[in-house]
Amino acid sequence: MNAYISDALPIDDVTDGLIRTYPWTENESYAADKYYDFKANPTLIPQALNSFKGWADWSEWEGVQLFYRLLEWLNGPASRLESNGCGFLGPHENPQKDLWPGELLTTGGLIFLFRDIELNLSEQSAAWAALTMPDDGALPPLAPSKNISWLLRRCHEYLQQLNPEFISGCVSVILFPTFYSELPLKRNDKFGHQVAFQWWVWGDTEKETMAHFREVVAAMFECLKRVSAEAETAIEKLRLELKTR
Repeated sequence: MNAYISDALPIDDVTDGLIRTYPWTENESYAADKYYDFKANPTLIPQALNSFKGWADWSEWEGVQLFYRLLEWLNGPASRLESNGCGFLGPHENPQKDLWPGELLTTGGLIFLFRDIELNLSEQSAAWAALTMPDDGALPPLAPSKNISWLLRRCHEYLQQLNPEFISGCVSVILFPTFYSELPLKRNDKFGHQVAFQWWVWGDTEKETMAHFREVVAAMFECLKRVSAEAETAIEKLRLELKTR
């Protein structure tokens, strides 16, 4: 599958800022958009997502049902990860056929992180947070931790390996700078990242586009399962490397 790592600065659609907050509460501009802890109650997944028109209009399609199962697994006991937001826009007129060669396009995203929250923190958090805002109003990017860098890299590698013959969709792997507000640490030590998938899937009919969407969901699902299975060993190895330095 076509996948790439994006170096774009993602804007948080809840705060309109470059720094997300974990956990977030609700979107002031859209009351239905709020944080749900699917780890505590996975049965909320279809109920919560079906309150949004994008999901509800397509909830009977196989790809959407598979995405719901992905969320249930991601937030369940077998996963080392958890979700922190998702979105979906069903098949609509494709505005850029030169990039995505189909009459229709569906887009969306999924944000996720290590369930062990401190693994998401940047080793440069305190130094970065102490920087003085420059005259141009733009701080340098916050460097991700070794754990998050590993998660970003492995997700990208697996997506590229999975379903290599599929050419009707692509996934961007993105870092979201994040403030982990509830950690019992000093404020300047609470900055880190989350990882996100953003997808574009195309086809010439609704049926074809949604069939292609299912292929992309299946690849993301398998990718996350493989990464979660590797995470225990990989994280312990990173911790040992840090202790020996």
